[in-house]
Amino acid sequence: MQPGWAGGYGAETPYVPNFSTSQSPAHLALACAVAGVHWAPDREALTVIDLGCGRGASILALAAANPGWQAIGLDYSPAHVAEAREVAAEARLANARFIEADLAGMDEAAAAALLPEADVITLHGVWTWVSDPVRAGILAVLRSRLKPGGLVMVGYNALPGWSGDLALGKLIQNLAGALHGPADARAAMAFAAAQALHAAGAPALRNSMVLQDFAEGGNNASFGWARYLAHEFLPSAWRPAFPTDVAAAMAGAKLEFVGQAKLWRQFPELWLTPQQREALAALPPGTDRELAQDVFGARQPLREDIFIRGRRPAAPEALGDCCLALERLLPGGAVQIDTGIGKATLPKAVAGPLLAALAETPRRIEALAAIAGDCGLTPRELAVFLVSGHAAVPVWREAAGAAALARARRFNTVVMQRWAGEVQEAGFAIGLAVPRLGGPLPLTAGEAAVAMLLADSGDATPDPGAIARALLAGGLPLEPGKAATLVRDVLNTSLAGWRAMGLV
Repeated sequence: MQPGWAGGYGAETPYVPNFSTSQSPAHLALACAVAGVHWAPDREALTVIDLGCGRGASILALAAANPGWQAIGLDYSPAHVAEAREVAAEARLANARFIEADLAGMDEAAAAALLPEADVITLHGVWTWVSDPVRAGILAVLRSRLKPGGLVMVGYNALPGWSGDLALGKLIQNLAGALHGPADARAAMAFAAAQALHAAGAPALRNSMVLQDFAEGGNNASFGWARYLAHEFLPSAWRPAFPTDVAAAMAGAKLEFVGQAKLWRQFPELWLTPQQREALAALPPGTDRELAQDVFGARQPLREDIFIRGRRPAAPEALGDCCLALERLLPGGAVQIDTGIGKATLPKAVAGPLLAALAETPRRIEALAAIAGDCGLTPRELAVFLVSGHAAVPVWREAAGAAALARARRFNTVVMQRWAGEVQEAGFAIGLAVPRLGGPLPLTAGEAAVAMLLADSGDATPDPGAIARALLAGGLPLEPGKAATLVRDVLNTSLAGWRAMGLV
């Protein structure tokens, strides 16, 4: 039964813990540098607030990786807040705070009484799922609590990317409302009914991205998928938004657009054809660039937009000073960005030396550009390929001491014990806190378990068989052959990067 206080919010079904790198200040700093926007906070003393923090995963990881920060999560669900507080207490994160709050009716004075001023405020998966009074409360918090020069990241369902699924969303809401049982079960049954209508040739569902992805995926029938459906479609205020409308709302809090957290989206040449770029260039002056470009981005339903309170140009050296660490050595040295309409590829002759250099130690983008030499790509383009291609991650600090590493290890142990099985069954990633990164490194549950075993063993040359046996003994549901393959792949692709960033 839906709680009477929920007011259209999906309160009865907890969402799977979500670790989002787009909410990490290290990633936001790189995105600002790529966009040519100045952002230079005190890296050891940030205050970060997450509005609609869910079960607190991202805020907890930020608190664990940064002992000098204040990390604060707000959520409407008391169950989410209670669990996040329990995890913080178990991991001994005194700098993590979680608040149960209803943003509907929140004004600037109430926000000031509740929260400190913040360097970063994030709201991921909130804006297009909540009512107008809640949106007004969000804007009151942003006006009152974001420092001048501070950043906001808004992750939301965007139009026109969601245009093919508007009918599906309304249909699932209506069908689920006529059913009985838990929200995730009702959402799954409603989706099955919608599939039947689609199979019968319903024209309004013909262009549904969600139905197409489900049909092509073949492995989405899990409790994670059912929870996704419930949280995606059942909130009564669900309504995807155009980027122009989100930007107009943010302007009411003196916020200016910086760029998208998906770095490759800042480079139309990676995902638009020459003909499309020519057509965009011919549009009248004053046309909103983001809206016009998104007409061609039909497979980009989620936007993660970054805004700043007081936009200033970045110093010429800002991007070059950003540092990257190896995330993984990709098969065949291929660094590719999946744009939804194709793949943009970094030439192997360029990628090979860069990955080899990063396997030795994290490096500044300026140094990586020097290694790449006269390859025809700018430092901005190299950084975007490496990060959006999942070959590298941004580094937040030069080094981390023993106490910081032990603190992160304690947190990682707690979240693995609590959430590894759940995120594995749901097909989600789990984030291990890495102090040098200033936040979480998303991994599969199996990869994370291997990382923890490697960190515990401390072996310079780990025995793959011993690691695989320990992995199976740890309780994750893996077949022996798959465990051995996983360990071998991790040792070949990820171990060098993990060592360089201090995870193991």
